[in-house]
Amino acid sequence: LAAKENVAPMSQMSFDEHSQRYLLPLAKALGLAFAEKRVEGSWGEHSASSPLARLTLECDRGLYWLSVGSSSQDQLWSIDQVSELFPRVRQSRLGHQRLSLDDQVEFILAHWAEIEMLFSAENAAETNKRLMSVGR
Repeated sequence: LAAKENVAPMSQMSFDEHSQRYLLPLAKALGLAFAEKRVEGSWGEHSASSPLARLTLECDRGLYWLSVGSSSQDQLWSIDQVSELFPRVRQSRLGHQRLSLDDQVEFILAHWAEIEMLFSAENAAETNKRLMSVGR
């Protein structure tokens, strides 16, 4: 991997396109409120949240993924990690979930009510412990 300072800056348009394709429709479908969008070089994030859970589109050097966490905490977990707590959608050879962004959107839409409960203030600490034990 190239050193961070040698990585070309991420295209703002590319991040915006991903945000409009993935995060915007999810936020509208789930009734989420948008938070600030931050883009710095080849890294970016854009969040939307409910009172219980926060959904974030993240990018690092051209790789995009969706993450979720409690609205009351900074900790975020990739949807691949969170999906390990649910029946399998797709697995790698090693048994881990590996979902495309389209798969992640479908997963979130299908399980949002459960995801919100997992990351509610009452359950977030236990959910974080469970996710740490899943390990990567």
